[in-house]
Amino acid sequence: MNLILDNISEISKYLFFLCLITIIVVSVIPGVNVESYEVSEGFSFRLDYLLHFLAFFALSTFFLVWRRRKGITAVLITVFIGTFLGFILEFQQIYIIGRTFNPVDAYLNIAGAMVGLVVAVVVLIRQDKMDLIK
Repeated sequence: MNLILDNISEISKYLFFLCLITIIVVSVIPGVNVESYEVSEGFSFRLDYLLHFLAFFALSTFFLVWRRRKGITAVLITVFIGTFLGFILEFQQIYIIGRTFNPVDAYLNIAGAMVGLVVAVVVLIRQDKMDLIK
């Protein structure tokens, strides 16, 4: 069983870095147009809001599964990554041609990271695979 968990941890490490690189690259591409979809009268939905949330959800989940043996340290690093990276990557878009800073995107980055953190911690604790007292 430990071999399977070690393999999942190793895969999560690579998925974390893949997710991180993808988020950074997509954040610096100039002039990306965002589509809005009319859901109902007077209410539109922007797909990028969902993508911001899901990308940071995956990022924090992969990080915690990879670093699960680090306990509370992994949780604190995840909070830092989610808040700092979630805000900075959105803020730097002010300086990229064709991009703008959207505080909703920054909030959704942070929210996705925090929800991913909670889900990962709950699942890992339920499986007794994370020691939060380290």
